[in-house]
Amino acid sequence: NFNMDTVLSGCLPGFVFKERYLFYCQNASKITVFSVFLAANAAQFKIHIQETDLDEIVQAAICHELTHAFSIHLNLPVWLNEGIAMYTVDKFAGKTTVKTETLEFIETYPHKKPLTNYSNLMSRNVDSIVYTYARAYWLTRYLELNYPGFIRGLLVKRQSKRKIEQQLSLKTGIPLKDFWNEIDKKIVAQFAS
Repeated sequence: NFNMDTVLSGCLPGFVFKERYLFYCQNASKITVFSVFLAANAAQFKIHIQETDLDEIVQAAICHELTHAFSIHLNLPVWLNEGIAMYTVDKFAGKTTVKTETLEFIETYPHKKPLTNYSNLMSRNVDSIVYTYARAYWLTRYLELNYPGFIRGLLVKRQSKRKIEQQLSLKTGIPLKDFWNEIDKKIVAQFAS
């Protein structure tokens, strides 16, 4: 029976479930685990539709983390890595798990460039984290709906983040220099209506 106190007291290796989060803790500092926990916990309530069934919560967390485990060798950009994991949970659960209200974050958030790595993510404020995860989810969903098979094609081999952005630009017809500003408008137009 693990809890956050156990994690913080010794950061025992293994899976730890706390407040809807599944952590794999191995050689992480107590401060890092605690920071990730606090930021993720605050953002979680703004992003996900609340689930009360503990079995579904655990299954969703495991599904999300296994998706990461099977794509880790690809070194995907944060948005694609999280978007695929979140969208996979929807498919597994057979329902939408992200609040439609998160589209407001996408529409109004002023800093449109994507984060390039996770270390930058957890040093951000909660709204930035919500925006990053919400955009990841809705962009993945947008691409799957409008360009079936495109994401699967991105996962065939390891590619640079720049190469993935170039392919996004070509597929959507949005010039690369404008992509991150314009894609949010398209996502909101499609899903907010």
